Amino acid sequence: MGEASLNCSSKLAKYILFLFNLIFWVVGAVVLGTGIWVLADPHATQILHIATLDANQGLIHAAAITLIVVGAIIFLAGFLGCCGAIKESACMLLMYACIVGFVLLLQVVAGIMAAVCRDQIKAQLETSLNTTVQSRYGGDTESTEGMDIMQRMFECCGASDGPVEWKTSNWRKTSNHTVPDSCCVLQNQFKFNEKPIPVDATMCYKLGGEVPTNGTNEYIFTKGCQPKMNDWIHDNAGIVIGISLGLAAVQLVGVILACCLRNRIKNSYEYV
Repeated sequence: MGEASLNCSSKLAKYILFLFNLIFWVVGAVVLGTGIWVLADPHATQILHIATLDANQGLIHAAAITLIVVGAIIFLAGFLGCCGAIKESACMLLMYACIVGFVLLLQVVAGIMAAVCRDQIKAQLETSLNTTVQSRYGGDTESTEGMDIMQRMFECCGASDGPVEWKTSNWRKTSNHTVPDSCCVLQNQFKFNEKPIPVDATMCYKLGGEVPTNGTNEYIFTKGCQPKMNDWIHDNAGIVIGISLGLAAVQLVGVILACCLRNRIKNSYEYV
């Protein structure tokens, strides 16, 4: 069998496909790295622990492993696409088209599930945060550390209603403070490996349980973490959707180019 001979349009498709899959390959590496980060980074795991509680703790690792598997698949698909385009391998291009088509289908299903379950996720988050504040903080190390990191990261205090929620918590019954130090405005706000150091601990504790949730204060965070997290999710949703649509468009174009190039390669071989 002789070497395939491609016309100018097919050669252009070949190099465009190569560039697309170079990007796809990098995206796969990023997704793979994100999954590994979720499993390895203690801060990410602790925050997710707060959002899911122990009953759903397996979801954290399941989600991370899913990211690793999907990232590895995308990484492999990008490699096959690049090699298949440069080597003009009909077999590699077919494998690439099948893998990318499957991943694209999974993305569509995941997007539909996320949209359908959005309200349930918000309700679960509210329940989990309330439970953590009222009964788990101070008694469960992982929940305590996760809540502290969340309050420092999002500059919030409590679950939904702000500092006042700590008044009725189990933690408050055994503490001389009205709120945890992570509710205070800190000198070392984002140095999560350091013990929190309030700008003015006396004023922070004095205001704890008294400041309104819609106010602002230079010593204590007044808003609950759930509204803060909802705002963060809302602000970043557009970015996530945009990236997802952009990636899906690249995948779809890649599948079309791979199929067209494969057919051209097969036809070229038949005429050699």
